[in-house]
Amino acid sequence: MTHDELLAKISNEIDNGQGIMAVAILGDALRAVVELHKPMADWRKSPLEYDVCDFCGWEKAYPCPTIQVIEKELK
Repeated sequence: MTHDELLAKISNEIDNGQGIMAVAILGDALRAVVELHKPMADWRKSPLEYDVCDFCGWEKAYPCPTIQVIEKELK
């Protein structure tokens, strides 16, 4: 599935979804994305510091742009 096809499928679920089923499907998808982009301890610092994104890698601080967009849209 291309990126555009995925966006169209999401829009279709939102616009034409069957209520609770559409919410459940999209909720599961959103949860999976958030679970991928979890904070990870930076081994270069104290083991208790979680400031990098496990999915994006060392170059992205946590919260990464993906989590920031999700948080913004949920406000």
